[in-house]
Amino acid sequence: MSKKMEKVVGCPSCGVLEPFIVYPSIMIPADKKLREQILNENLFLRRCEACGYEVHMVYSCLYQDTIRKFMIYVRPQDEDQTILEQISVEGLEHIRKRIVSTVEELKEKLLIFEAGLNDYAIELVKTALTQVVTSKWGIAPEKSFYCGLNNEKNTMEYVFYLNEEEAPVYQSMKIDVYHASLPIVASIITQEPNMFLCVNSDVANRILKKHQKTQQMQKQEQQSDGNQQENKSKD
Repeated sequence: MSKKMEKVVGCPSCGVLEPFIVYPSIMIPADKKLREQILNENLFLRRCEACGYEVHMVYSCLYQDTIRKFMIYVRPQDEDQTILEQISVEGLEHIRKRIVSTVEELKEKLLIFEAGLNDYAIELVKTALTQVVTSKWGIAPEKSFYCGLNNEKNTMEYVFYLNEEEAPVYQSMKIDVYHASLPIVASIITQEPNMFLCVNSDVANRILKKHQKTQQMQKQEQQSDGNQQENKSKD
């Protein structure tokens, strides 16, 4: 079972100091209750008893699933990046290791890995859907997340947050698009380094650019080979 720690933190709204329970490490399957709290988005939630103000207090936390073989490190955006280097990855070559910085990102990774999906391909699909949402609503979403599978419709479900004022937008994509993305990922990500990685939309865009460049080069080579064969036939 994970060991919990108690910290005293101040409310961002009224400044009152109150105790807050944190979990630096979470082990699955032992800590199933903490997993449920993550999926409900209330594990990191702090509610001030004095004024009622609620805020997600994101802190350093290592989530480990020993059954599905993945680890996720929650790294607050203001944390020193060298702290992650203190976590030994020796002997963990076959364990997927990821970095996230928000509660929503942690929840998303759990949903992806627990479903046995590839998060690179999930991000490629999300990139395609982002273009659809942007074109449809005339505004680029501020953030977006994978939500799950709809087996009846054979689709993948995503949620897009346009801004704080607008309601979330839900968008689906046929799972065939995900399967079509897997060979693209495999052609670019041939082997992962044994380290914690941040797999997000930036990574997906880099994969797409490399794939498009490779396709363009192959097309040029085919055209060149075709021209050479044509010249030989003329000779």
